Amino acid sequence: MDSRVPVISIVFLLLLIITAAGCISSNVNANTSVTSTNPGNSAATSPVPTQGAAPVATILAPTVPPVSYTSTPVPAVSFKRSEINQRFLDIAFGNENSFLNRWSDRLVKVSISDDYTKEDISNLNDFITRFNNVSATSKLSQVMEGMNEDITIRLVPASYLNTIQDDESNKIYRDWDTGEILFIGRTLKNQYEPQDTLSINSRFTGEERKYLILRCLLYELGFEGYSGEPNSFFYYRPINKNISTTDWMAINMMYSKRFNYGDSFKLVKDNLSV
Repeated sequence: MDSRVPVISIVFLLLLIITAAGCISSNVNANTSVTSTNPGNSAATSPVPTQGAAPVATILAPTVPPVSYTSTPVPAVSFKRSEINQRFLDIAFGNENSFLNRWSDRLVKVSISDDYTKEDISNLNDFITRFNNVSATSKLSQVMEGMNEDITIRLVPASYLNTIQDDESNKIYRDWDTGEILFIGRTLKNQYEPQDTLSINSRFTGEERKYLILRCLLYELGFEGYSGEPNSFFYYRPINKNISTTDWMAINMMYSKRFNYGDSFKLVKDNLSV
């Protein structure tokens, strides 16, 4: 026999053994854990994933209950037409006037003189701005200083007011309790165009002074009557020194296009009932 045959058989046998050993080693590595050592800690074993990464867990934020705000609801304010009409009739006529004594449709110039302050001007201009917004007819100018205009407001001492005689004035407005003169309204007719002068007691300060100036101007604008409602600016004994919403509605009616200077009480009342 040829001596090479056994040698080839031996080589072939060795190749089979090596191949089998490789397969076994590959299977062992595929299922063996990888060991990683962290400094200072004992060895920790974690499996090596053989598929895609595990899904990341979703952490839900804790539910925060909504903050509840407690507030007192503001009731809707309603105004009855009958109440507004009555307020208008009371302050436009009252016991003293039998016709509407309002200004005609034009720009009315307003000035201030004598012992006035910057605060007086500011308060008047605030009123004039709102008046012009509610009036559909006459408009008032912003206050001019130290001049004689259609309406001139003078802040003067009580001693001066006491020298004016009743027959020299259109109206002398007194304190109900003390009789002190608060303001006097006069019309200067010896001018090229009639001018109305409002002389106001200058001794008052603060809210009383503001009230007195605005009440005097409103009297000049035709509001010569009084309201029987204590919450009205026109209450005969002033409690509320601010012009209420109902008062402004009445002012709006006076200077609406429904009425004119000289309208009688009956004419106005009949118009309101329509």
